[in-house]
Amino acid sequence: MTFFIFFFTSLLALDTYLWFGLSNQPKLHRFQRRLLKTLLYPTTLLLVIALIFLFAYADLRQYNAIRLPLMLLFLAVPLGKICGAAILLLDDLRRLLRGLWHSRAWLWAVFHKLRRIKGTQRTNWTMPRIARSTFLTQTAWAVGAAPAIVLSYGVWKGAHNYQVRRVELFLHSLPTAFDGLKLIQISDLHVGSFIARAPVQRGIDLIKAQKPDLVFFTGDLVNNKTDEMKEYMSLFQQIKAPLGVYSVLGNHDYGDYARWGSEADRKRNLLDMYAVHEALGWQLLRNQSARIT
Repeated sequence: MTFFIFFFTSLLALDTYLWFGLSNQPKLHRFQRRLLKTLLYPTTLLLVIALIFLFAYADLRQYNAIRLPLMLLFLAVPLGKICGAAILLLDDLRRLLRGLWHSRAWLWAVFHKLRRIKGTQRTNWTMPRIARSTFLTQTAWAVGAAPAIVLSYGVWKGAHNYQVRRVELFLHSLPTAFDGLKLIQISDLHVGSFIARAPVQRGIDLIKAQKPDLVFFTGDLVNNKTDEMKEYMSLFQQIKAPLGVYSVLGNHDYGDYARWGSEADRKRNLLDMYAVHEALGWQLLRNQSARIT
């Protein structure tokens, strides 16, 4: 509860600071003002409600379809507001320093008066009205929006931007019979984060196009639970190689990050993971080695 109160009040403080910093612009368009109202307090309220629901009533790991949008919400909203507020803070510091510079005569007079130095003439001075820099406020808009744009691209586009990286290995002790052998290494599939089958199929087609002699999968097939693989078994069964497909478990594959009703459920999940590798036709190495000829 303490965390939620701190988190909520911090975001409210950021919203208030951003509202007063951005809404007072004389050249702020009506669309920008409406957008500002939508992006500040409502997003904070939505974020807090989502957090309370997920922590109190549900296990996020069971809702793979909404995982990425929620991760985007949790990262982009606070980060965007912090970045925008940081730019405004720079502007406020600039205004503060400028105000202090303009008030140096008044401050000097106050200093002399406090010291009871006679003959000091009272200086008529009023604090100059310093408008916010249009450049900095527009920069705050841009910087605040940048995290959402970058993270959205990473979630919806970059997550499936599969590429092949070719590395030629020279091993002096390698038998000549292995010269020219082509290996493919893939890792960290985290299928629970996939939102569509078509992009995954394109990645598998890319693997098949390399015509590897050997394939190594080096861990983290799922995010948390073996049943994440149900929709993707037929896809990954397409990965084959003449000399075999070998695999190992990653830390996420053990199910230690999920909530289980009992220890028996966790162990059953691990056994299911072993069965998945077998059904895929992958030789799972569990503290084992294999000889390749």
